[in-house]
Amino acid sequence: MRMSTWRKLVAAVVLMLAGTMFLYPDDTYACSCASLTPQEANEIADLVFAGRVYEVYNPSAGAKVQSSASLVQNSFEVKEVWKGELDRTVVIRAAQSTASCGYVFAVDEEYLVYAIDRGDWLETGLCNRTKPLSQADEDLRFLGAGATNAGYGEIVVPEPSSNGHQAVTYLISAVIVILAASAIIWWRRT
Repeated sequence: MRMSTWRKLVAAVVLMLAGTMFLYPDDTYACSCASLTPQEANEIADLVFAGRVYEVYNPSAGAKVQSSASLVQNSFEVKEVWKGELDRTVVIRAAQSTASCGYVFAVDEEYLVYAIDRGDWLETGLCNRTKPLSQADEDLRFLGAGATNAGYGEIVVPEPSSNGHQAVTYLISAVIVILAASAIIWWRRT
């Protein structure tokens, strides 16, 4: 019994496609961290504190070419300090993407931060055990009581600035509506 040429071709294509399933990995991660205990994270960190983010500034925002490793500046109001010396506020930098082991902070949220002193700046990331304060019970039990900031909560989180592009969009939309209405009126009169 002989297979026709077209059946051989279909069988070969099916086998090749089925074989390619084994060539691709299931998951690929750019950032891979060792799991640290609170004690290990505390030993590695130069600063350990809890605080609330009141401003996030990305200097490379809007750039045509960006790196996931570009550092974002996150301004914190310090609530409690366990290691290091901090003023009432501190700026912590982190890579802008978790793909580069960065940490994406949200304004008006509280975090437990394990930071490294890089000389000119302080930095943290996914691998430092930084996390939302609401998820830091194990760490807080290990750390115990820290030095608290009596003035915590006095910094007001600024409202998000209005986007200038939004005003331009409204203006362009209004001009288009006026031109369309004028064209319809002119067309009906002729």
